[in-house]
Amino acid sequence: MNVNMEDLDAMIDYNPTVADCLIRYNLAESTAHGSLGGVRALCGWDLAGKSILIQGLGNVGMALLKLCSASGMNLIVSEVNQEKIAEAKRLAKNIRVVSPEDVITTQCDVFVPAVSGPVVTRANVGSLACGALASVTNNVLETSGLHEDLKARGITYIPDFIINSGGAHRVEAIVFDGRTSDIEIEQKV
Repeated sequence: MNVNMEDLDAMIDYNPTVADCLIRYNLAESTAHGSLGGVRALCGWDLAGKSILIQGLGNVGMALLKLCSASGMNLIVSEVNQEKIAEAKRLAKNIRVVSPEDVITTQCDVFVPAVSGPVVTRANVGSLACGALASVTNNVLETSGLHEDLKARGITYIPDFIINSGGAHRVEAIVFDGRTSDIEIEQKV
């Protein structure tokens, strides 16, 4: 998360193949595609009319916003950077913006925290107003036991290591399977 060019320069010394993939291929898009697959697993293939709250419009959050918009979802976003909100409004119509303080209590079918955690805590888990929690970043839950609280409330939880694996599958398709076309790579993802 938040890998920059300095990080990649350092990685090249240790693993040039992986660093090369990170530089040449947009792994945020692959992660977003994998995340959209997770959202479909939660809501069904036809996403039109379903609501998604994306908290954080970094690389993955913004890529997921584009995919969800194209799928006809009702979009709710939360972002502290007003430039990112303006960009999101240019990319997709009918976006509802909520403050970071209101994400927990905002009614939606799927809540996607795309920010550094923890987001769901012992103090706020009882107020969570989503049908499902799809974690695309690490450590969204304050403690590991919170998944039991979510389950007891009927909130389906997909942890980050499952839903955001699209980026890793993209590297696998390129490095180990030798796939080169975007279509071949996306089929693998």
